[in-house]
Amino acid sequence: MTLSSQARNVSTRPPVPRLSTLSHIQIASLWFALFTQWMTVVPVLVPAQVAEMLGSDAALKEGVTGSVIAAGAFIAMVVAPLAGALSDRCSAKHGRRRPFLVAGVFGTSVALVWLASFNGAGSVWLYTLAFLHLQFWWNWAAGPYAGLVPDVVPKQEANRASA
Repeated sequence: MTLSSQARNVSTRPPVPRLSTLSHIQIASLWFALFTQWMTVVPVLVPAQVAEMLGSDAALKEGVTGSVIAAGAFIAMVVAPLAGALSDRCSAKHGRRRPFLVAGVFGTSVALVWLASFNGAGSVWLYTLAFLHLQFWWNWAAGPYAGLVPDVVPKQEANRASA
């Protein structure tokens, strides 16, 4: 095939419809919510709640906070790729990603309520369990969500949708 015949074949392909700005906003809305939670819970909420439980003068509060967050990072390292791989193989009738997204958002909501219940009192171990619960569900949704863009966005708009 010559270069000119390749050019003719490319120009005769029907154009792929572009996604509207609203569609891009809808696709990005869950990522915005997860990012907002991440940027408030980890650097603000966890250190404040651990300090309240241990007392503001407790010498161990930074170490305990770091340990809680590190344990959550381990959960994220395991759950997000696992959930993403499972969603790649899912054949649910409403879409392969949707069951993971719905369960993840619901589980995250329950976990946030549980974390909110620690208002200066409670066990650090129970608090750690609540935070790990949150990390599990965050990542149960985030792994499959990362695969959503290639599923629903035309290839030529993937950069725009990912940004």
